[in-house]
Amino acid sequence: MQYEVQHGDDLSSIGERFDLPVQRLVAANHRYMKGMETPGDVFAGQTLCIPSWATYVAQGGEAVRDIAQRFGTTEAALVAANGDIQSPTDTLEPRQTLAVPYRDTYTVRPGDTLSQLGSQFRIPWDTLFEANCDVLANPNLIYPGQTLAVPANPGMS
Repeated sequence: MQYEVQHGDDLSSIGERFDLPVQRLVAANHRYMKGMETPGDVFAGQTLCIPSWATYVAQGGEAVRDIAQRFGTTEAALVAANGDIQSPTDTLEPRQTLAVPYRDTYTVRPGDTLSQLGSQFRIPWDTLFEANCDVLANPNLIYPGQTLAVPANPGMS
């Protein structure tokens, strides 16, 4: 997934929000970090990759449906993956940590493209790209043997 840096964010606060070490954020965003004096030099409006293996730390007042939409999964999948959520209508507590399920993984085969895989999994190709921004620098360059996270189709239950 991708995250737009907000005013006041730094890599430490973003790492805390997504329950990721700063080193993982820097590694996943090396192409965005070139030329910066320190890894914490992020700016409001900048887009960062949040690796697909991340959990999510909720801000106060967020709803399960908001998180499901953001991650391209279903409300039911979030409820099932998180025992402390009772209902899709639950409002999340500040700093509540959620496991965000991906539907599957896929190993790229010769001839595969993100467009073709998006059609196969019934998700937009750019959703597939965003879910794998930590391993894909260019949506037109995928290689046989790469393992991709496949987000849940929001229309599937």
